[in-house]
Amino acid sequence: MVNRTIDRHPNADHLLEDMITWPDNLETAWYYEQVQEATNSHEYTMNTDDEQNPYEIWTELLPNRDWSELEKAWSGRQRRRRFWGSGVTPFLSKTNHLVLKTQRGGACSRLLLF
Repeated sequence: MVNRTIDRHPNADHLLEDMITWPDNLETAWYYEQVQEATNSHEYTMNTDDEQNPYEIWTELLPNRDWSELEKAWSGRQRRRRFWGSGVTPFLSKTNHLVLKTQRGGACSRLLLF
């Protein structure tokens, strides 16, 4: 659905041989091209078939990102600050409700979220 929205159209005939593959993602599966698109970072050019339907021709695989390093930047306190904003502290109440505590100019307020 996202690929269609951004006009991306992978085509099994134009993928690269040295791409990452999954043993349970068979080339005959209806979702094969979409999973390969999501798995492999790549450069591509767009082409159209005889009926003017667009499709991608993969030209180069890009290095895989180190997701564990990216996750470190979003872990712990830094993650909360970026997500909730400066001066907001999320915590669980005794009744397991999410509460946002804000501190602005000496005043403290709490917002109870269910």
